[in-house]
Amino acid sequence: MAHQLIKDGMRIEQQKPIKVYYDNIVVGDYFADLIVEGTVIVELKTARRIEDIHLAQTLNYLKATGLKLGVDNSPS
Repeated sequence: MAHQLIKDGMRIEQQKPIKVYYDNIVVGDYFADLIVEGTVIVELKTARRIEDIHLAQTLNYLKATGLKLGVDNSPS
């Protein structure tokens, strides 16, 4: 997917670290599979179905970045 997005002229960041804060202190990092054009988080899944845990992960990434759109993508 990343290769095709780049071929299509999109700007992407792969495995971008996202700081996790608690009480204004960095307590860890998330790693987004892809961030496209600085506005969309794309999480690539190998699971047959997107489960609630996958959606929760993407929602956490959105909250941590302040971005508004996230996509969970499964090949099935």
